[in-house]
Order: sequence, then C-alpha cells, then structure tokens
Amino acid sequence: MFENFVIIEILKSYRNRGVEPQLYYLRDSDGKEIDLLIEENGKIYPIEKKKTAAPNPSMVKNFEVIPEETRGNGALVCFVQDDFPLNGEVSAIPISYL
Repeated sequence: MFENFVIIEILKSYRNRGVEPQLYYLRDSDGKEIDLLIEENGKIYPIEKKKTAAPNPSMVKNFEVIPEETRGNGALVCFVQDDFPLNGEVSAIPISYL
C-alpha cells in the first residue's frame, strides 16, 4: 500500500497540472530494481520508496544503473521529518511532501 500511495500521489500531482507523466519501473537483467523512474526533459529521475525513518545511501545504490549523462537527481521517499541529502545526487524526502 505504501508504494502504491507514493506513485498515486506523484501521478496526481502531474495530472492536476494537466501533464501526462512518463513513469516507469526498472528491473535489469541482474535483478537490480528501481521503484519509479520519471522521464522529463531528457533526464531520468530515479525514486525509491522505503518504510524507514533511518535511510542510508545503500538504499539507492541501484540508481547507478542509469547512465550519468541522463540521470537526474533522485529521491528516497520515506518517513523522515525533513529532507536531507543522502549523497550528492539523492535526497531523503519525507512522505509528507507528497
């Protein structure tokens, strides 16, 4: 339910602006998965969803399967109080932002 909620809220935010988003899921041949990819303006923005209040960079390690030249900043949607960077390209985002 948590993962569906996140995707539905993101989808609603686009559709409320009259935009049909390009949303995808990724699982490569090595079994690496990314919960949600948003393609926009030639960039691919990776999103992970975790039911945790203690996120860490290892939770977004699969973002590396997206080539750097097309990868936009990513996010880990979770149960933190405030957003903060996990690394230079990925932030932990509170679910309340949705």
